[in-house]
Amino acid sequence: QLSGHLKEAGVQGLLSEIVGESTGWIATLRKHSDQGAERASLAAAGAEEDGKVQPTILYNTIQGGAANEYKLDHLRFKIWEQVETAGVVYAEATFLTVSFESVKIVAEHCAKMGNIFCLNLTAPYLCRYFCDRVMAILPYTDVLFGSSIEYAALAEHKKDDMQDMDAVLTWLAKLPRADGEVEKRRTVVMTCADKPTVVAHTWRGYGVKVERFPVPPVKSRLFVHKDGAGDAFAAGYLYGLMHEADIDNCMQMALYCASVAVQRKDTGFVFKDKPAILKGTG
Repeated sequence: QLSGHLKEAGVQGLLSEIVGESTGWIATLRKHSDQGAERASLAAAGAEEDGKVQPTILYNTIQGGAANEYKLDHLRFKIWEQVETAGVVYAEATFLTVSFESVKIVAEHCAKMGNIFCLNLTAPYLCRYFCDRVMAILPYTDVLFGSSIEYAALAEHKKDDMQDMDAVLTWLAKLPRADGEVEKRRTVVMTCADKPTVVAHTWRGYGVKVERFPVPPVKSRLFVHKDGAGDAFAAGYLYGLMHEADIDNCMQMALYCASVAVQRKDTGFVFKDKPAILKGTG
């Protein structure tokens, strides 16, 4: 089905199909609403306590299915030509648990060729239990995405005490690059739900600049669910990178796409009044 949807959308699917293995699944447990009303999605409705909305705790269980059977030969012999032509490459940390070698090979190639490699931390448990793999890929990473919870989990492995999240992002932005390019920028992006998104990036080889980008408000009557908002955010940022936009423009597109995502009533996206993309100076 996925191959068919990609074809309809005009996207070239380079999927590794495993005979005899089904697609994976994710199960989510949530507290049932006291009113017994069904929600349109698995997003937590939250309960009021002392006049404030308290988020409902969700528990996820993931079964990777065919994704756990990925073979390195697929990268080497089936899609390497596409890797060589890609100017921007994006990987989720989940894949580090499946084929770490594949991710590292692609990341090394990007560093060697001067292409942009992006990594998404994806989930707190990956930062806690697979921290060594995440840290091994960071020297090759140009853009790092994650939520405040994921960055906090990653910082648990840092021996030095971090005073705040700005210090965590600064530490990650300043990690030595595999290509040795001191002046080449690494951008670390931290989403904080409806709070301003924090972006830290090396500044022309002279320390790290930390910026905050306000999240556009969404009226409560228009908010549907947050499912897929993080993926939409990353996709918007990547769209900006592919058009050589600067950080401000990439963030504008990322926040716009996330805003569209939380207002969806079905699986499709409708992009109206899309921000203009302006090429940046790096």
